[in-house]
Amino acid sequence: MLHADFDEVCAFVNKSRPPALSLGERLDILRLQAYFRKNGLKNQSGHIAELLGRSIKTVKGVWSEYCTTKALTVASAPSNRTEHACRIPSSKVVTKLVLEFVRTRRLTRTRVVAKDILALLSENGHISVDMSNAKDVSAALRASQAFLAKQGYMRGAQKGGAYGLTKELVIKRDNYVRFIDAALKESPSRTIVYIDESYIHHHYSRHNDSLYHPDDKVANPPKAKHKGRRLCFVAGIMSDGEENSRLLGLEIFQGGKCQPKDYHGMFTHAFFVDWFGDLLEELEKLQKYGVIIAMDNAKYHQGKPFGTPTGSMKKADMLAACATYGVEVDERSTRPVVWAALKDHIDRTVKSEVESMAMERGHLVAWTPPYHSDLQPIEMVWSDVKGKVGRQYTVTTSFEDVRVRLDAAFATLPSKTIYNCIGHTERKVAAMSLYLETLDEADEELGQCSSDDEGSVDNASEASSDDDE
Repeated sequence: MLHADFDEVCAFVNKSRPPALSLGERLDILRLQAYFRKNGLKNQSGHIAELLGRSIKTVKGVWSEYCTTKALTVASAPSNRTEHACRIPSSKVVTKLVLEFVRTRRLTRTRVVAKDILALLSENGHISVDMSNAKDVSAALRASQAFLAKQGYMRGAQKGGAYGLTKELVIKRDNYVRFIDAALKESPSRTIVYIDESYIHHHYSRHNDSLYHPDDKVANPPKAKHKGRRLCFVAGIMSDGEENSRLLGLEIFQGGKCQPKDYHGMFTHAFFVDWFGDLLEELEKLQKYGVIIAMDNAKYHQGKPFGTPTGSMKKADMLAACATYGVEVDERSTRPVVWAALKDHIDRTVKSEVESMAMERGHLVAWTPPYHSDLQPIEMVWSDVKGKVGRQYTVTTSFEDVRVRLDAAFATLPSKTIYNCIGHTERKVAAMSLYLETLDEADEELGQCSSDDEGSVDNASEASSDDDE
């Protein structure tokens, strides 16, 4: 080999291999040290360094480390992967304090930036800043910005979030999450059936992943047709392992000619009660007892039993109902006032018809919180089924074709898909429950800190009064 070729190979090796020695390279050096010493070769480290293109210091260091410790260690490669010290502690108390502050400011449409967070943390003693020193203030502001970025805060208008969660909705969500999480932690865990309704229209397509060439102007597809007639369906899903998770009570029907914009208008309370009765019978055949049945708060789900007073009744009938239910109301009150008192009592004491039906069989109904479809795993099942139908759509697809494909999609729905959808949601519920527990702990710590601060202030005031005397 020519010297030029040798130099080229050496340059390639030096450029390609990392500067830090791996464990394998250290072991090779150790083996060569032992071999040369066994055969009586002098200047062992020099020969090894020349052969491997390493420094003599590095080669000697490997042998010295082994002779001293009878082991070899690998140094960590230089990187920026370790967490650096920060002026602002990432404790539960600080995280909770900042979150509540930002939330309060946003609810009042008040601008909030890193300077406001710095002032908040300084006031609460979580960061020490010399306000007379411009450099220290700038450094503290950078620390605040880094803290906010690490916590995931962003600037600008928040995208999405069309619905602001009121305190009432937050309470409903938290109660549901805690209830479901507690049921899943029971031994054995409670069986949960998730039920919902959906629909698919004649010209539903799922072609978002279809190929096209941006420069091909001839192949533009024709304008999409009107949605057309609907196929509505209702069902429940139940997790029972990867092999036995199943769809329950599937019922598909065609929508009428006068279809409302919201598909929920296709369902009535009477229809749902009949279907719910069939579902309970199916659970009985499967020998499932003490089941939690989760559903949303659609109007036809929460309908009261037949004969329950309604707001369309005459005032005299409302007064008679008040007497029956034991609601105290002045007979001279106007009809709206009487109904308000009666309705409040009914909402608190009279259970919905499906709740009563479930309780008679030893089951419970859990209402999923509004605007939290991510807590309803059957939504993912609907997406999977409708996707299978929509991907087969062409301009020649008839309404009958849609029905055949929908039936086939439900018939071939794998048990594992249902199991995974439910598992995904229940893991999310467990994570949310843990997060709520963390917030509770932070609230307690924050309350304790506030109490300690108040005690310190009181003691300081007493001391100052004693000094004055």
